[in-house]
Amino acid sequence: MIGQSKIISHHQLRPGDILLCPGRDRFASAIGTCTQSRYTHAAICYRPTEAVEAVGAGVQKLPVLALIARYPHVAVFRSPVAWNPARLRILRQFLDAIIGTRARYNFQGVMTFLKRKQEHNRGLHNKISEYFNGNLRPKPYRNRKGQYFCSELIVDRFIAIGFISPSAAIAYQSDTFSPGDIGRDRTFGAFVGYLMPIPSGTIPEEDEFYDNPTFAEIWPNHYTITSPSDITAATCSQETRPDTSPAPPVQHRS
Repeated sequence: MIGQSKIISHHQLRPGDILLCPGRDRFASAIGTCTQSRYTHAAICYRPTEAVEAVGAGVQKLPVLALIARYPHVAVFRSPVAWNPARLRILRQFLDAIIGTRARYNFQGVMTFLKRKQEHNRGLHNKISEYFNGNLRPKPYRNRKGQYFCSELIVDRFIAIGFISPSAAIAYQSDTFSPGDIGRDRTFGAFVGYLMPIPSGTIPEEDEFYDNPTFAEIWPNHYTITSPSDITAATCSQETRPDTSPAPPVQHRS
């Protein structure tokens, strides 16, 4: 089965990887109906053994294995170009600061998500036109908003590290993105594979990422930072090693 060949080990996770989770409770079911995706929760890999998520208790760290254990499977996404050593340091600094200030869960943002997303999409064309006509300046990014829902936190981190530019952030308004949106938008990376709480588990064929090509298939020779020594090597050789990885398109949504 195609999906089963894409099951990976948690040992293959890398900092910056996005973890998308299919929900099973009533709250998740409501989110799934609203966002047209079974994936209703998102987290980001802080280090291979640890993730950060926004949940009812606020923004928090937790062991990756504890996250995986809560779901039938977890879909992993990875950007080939977003995470260099400098950006990983910024990512951790921002996440540590957010957790340190006890950022809350954005319940209101979730409850008003659909209406806000529809309004954003209706006005997006005009905003883009105004920007290119010089009549609209991107709003300064707020590093610490005080509250986030799960996918809002992920998109904000990509803006915070500078991967999504202020101009593109006009389209990539973080509180209009659902976990399913992140998985469908190549800006945030390609599908790596599935994590399973039980090795003998199965992936349903109707899963929306079941037939996706994997990160390894798209970029078979991609250089991956796997250890502190790799970070040092990557930093020292940044000027001499050519970047052959194709950048994912950061495009305005329509």
